[in-house]
Amino acid sequence: MRYLLIFFMIISAISAQLPTRENVAKLYVATFDRASENAGLNYWLYNSGLDLEGIAKSFFDQKETKQRYPSYLTTDKFIKAVYRNLFDREPDEDGLKYWKYQIDHGIIPRDKFILATINGALGDDKVIMNNKTDVSLYFADSGLSDVRMSEFCIADVDSSEESVVSSKSMIDDFVNGRELKEYGSDRRENYFLYDINASDSNYVYKLDGCIFPDENTTFTYRIYSDYSASISYTKKGEDITYPCVVKRKLEKIQAEDGKVDAPLMKDLTALDGNTGIYYRLSSMYTGKMLSIDNNGTRAYYIDSQGYHKYSNIIASYKNISLPHRGVKPFLDDKSILEYGYMKEADRNYIQDADGDLYVYKLGSCIFPKDENTSYRFNIYTDYTASIHFTEDGKDTDSICGVQNRYRKVYSTDESNMSAEGINYPLYYQNSGHKYYASIPVYRGTLIKISNNGTLATIKDNKDYYHTGPIYSVFKLDPPSHRGKVNALDENLEDTGYMRVSEQNHLYNLKGEDYAYEAENCDFPQTNDGLYRFFVYRDGNVSIFNIDSDTLSKCKVKNKYQFVTPVDKQEYAKLYKDGFYYSQQSNIYYKSEELYQGVLISIFNNGQSAYIKDGNNYYYWKPVYEALQPVF
Repeated sequence: MRYLLIFFMIISAISAQLPTRENVAKLYVATFDRASENAGLNYWLYNSGLDLEGIAKSFFDQKETKQRYPSYLTTDKFIKAVYRNLFDREPDEDGLKYWKYQIDHGIIPRDKFILATINGALGDDKVIMNNKTDVSLYFADSGLSDVRMSEFCIADVDSSEESVVSSKSMIDDFVNGRELKEYGSDRRENYFLYDINASDSNYVYKLDGCIFPDENTTFTYRIYSDYSASISYTKKGEDITYPCVVKRKLEKIQAEDGKVDAPLMKDLTALDGNTGIYYRLSSMYTGKMLSIDNNGTRAYYIDSQGYHKYSNIIASYKNISLPHRGVKPFLDDKSILEYGYMKEADRNYIQDADGDLYVYKLGSCIFPKDENTSYRFNIYTDYTASIHFTEDGKDTDSICGVQNRYRKVYSTDESNMSAEGINYPLYYQNSGHKYYASIPVYRGTLIKISNNGTLATIKDNKDYYHTGPIYSVFKLDPPSHRGKVNALDENLEDTGYMRVSEQNHLYNLKGEDYAYEAENCDFPQTNDGLYRFFVYRDGNVSIFNIDSDTLSKCKVKNKYQFVTPVDKQEYAKLYKDGFYYSQQSNIYYKSEELYQGVLISIFNNGQSAYIKDGNNYYYWKPVYEALQPVF
């Protein structure tokens, strides 16, 4: 009854509304998940000749909308995507059920549902929506028109005034342009970036997403006014430049004599968790600082063996809050949403996208077999992806899809929290649905964040406490649909690349809607051999090596559909190649294989699993995918 009354109130409000700058800007946020550019806003207001409902319907005919909400998108996913765009949350169960019924029975079309959601916002939802609208109009008034900029500027807006101020500051930096502010040279990837040719530099930086050369190679770095960055060096006669962003900026200060509590973090860098001051030392490879003397130039410390020693303090720094995170230079190819370079060694549960706003988990892309080999990646606006690298003298491209997306959020001080370690080095907080990347502690619990969101206090399973830096914080923010690789041949159902060593019993098609098990196929002879496959609508399969030589013609044996795993008690026995099969749900869960393992529970928004081995030990493992047989 409550939803029915709200429904009639909302429909009456929609019919009575005329287009204004404010309500059209809200439509941009809800439909496109971005701010409105001034030209588009003026067109719909002054030249379209449409009322607000007509504008909402016209939005649904736009290419951008069809790409974001394709026709095959289920009603549930559509409703959830709109709620995430506007309110950064998903609807409650009763609301989802009610609106699903209204849409599925033709009572309210999808374009009118967006208006209904806008008009029905209450409480914090209304505050968030109004804040996003405020920033959206600020973007329009700035004269900017780049679509990626319009997405970035509202992505971090929440119910706080601080998020509005930060986003408007980002827009101001876009307007003012990208100016070179700092530059220098370094020889290796220290915890912080130091200019080896300028001992009097007042600032040091920590970069996010750069790939650095080996310790003996000098590289140059550039820091820009919008907090983007780049590093450049020469490798094997080739000039290389990697784009990245500033994660942290620190200003040099004078150390003061007195007691401190500063364990060594990395590369002769110690951090005092009480004051947030970083100390760069001339020695101390293990241990922690206890005090400072000699006018702030000498550190007294205890090493891991219990010996008390002295070390010179080269410099001390304090963190400077940045108004927003850096954004890499935009590319001419507007279909590329994210891009960058990584190493296999850096690829954990969450695929890091070079310090930008989002990170992505990709669906079984082919990566180099050597974890120290750099690879280039692109994430596209249709949520497909590509990986490019050179291996054994051959250039290899792997085309795949985005399986999930996470949004980087700012870390703030928090006490009495409980974030459980789920995967090296990630901790998951159920109440806030956030992932914290910090120092890895086996089966640890993150219980406190301090020092303006930069330090984590972690308790291990023996009740020992550890303090370390917070590297990143993520929140699940899935795209409206999974990436699809477009097929040029209308008879072609799916295509992609695989490595023989990664060919599991279930034939994985890299993040698309279906996977297949093929029979009687011949693959490359070497375990690390790469091949390309084509699956046709009539069930035929073709296998080629990367030189396009035909290896095999075979058939589809079984077809599986990707499903979204949900939190629940489950009993799934280890089946094969890391797949756990639940007879009750008829679902195969892909995780990390444990000998004689049994999957007993899905948690963490369907992202993680409790798995028990044959000795009754429990493990937290990521759920990579869930598949349900079609035939």
